[in-house]
Amino acid sequence: MLAADEAMHHEDRHIVSNVVGDARMRIEIGPAVRLSQRDTVVIASDGLFDNLSIEEVVGGMRKGKLTHALASVADLAYQRMLGIDGQPCKPDDLSVIGVRPV
Repeated sequence: MLAADEAMHHEDRHIVSNVVGDARMRIEIGPAVRLSQRDTVVIASDGLFDNLSIEEVVGGMRKGKLTHALASVADLAYQRMLGIDGQPCKPDDLSVIGVRPV
């Protein structure tokens, strides 16, 4: 197992997400979770999570209206994919969905 910062900088980081269908993989489904008014659920492709840390996603999603937060986080991931800030990058497709109860 790798720590989050090790995984973000690992040369094989693209392989970590490619385990769908692996016999050793388990998906645990827990009980339903009731969302509060300010909770936000983000569902995204690896284009987001391979280029931004969880802290960057959470920090970006906490700011402002949901549509603006999604655009901001997606834009940061896209900029990171271009490799202009010296951070590890993985050009990829990028899909992001956000849900926030009203």
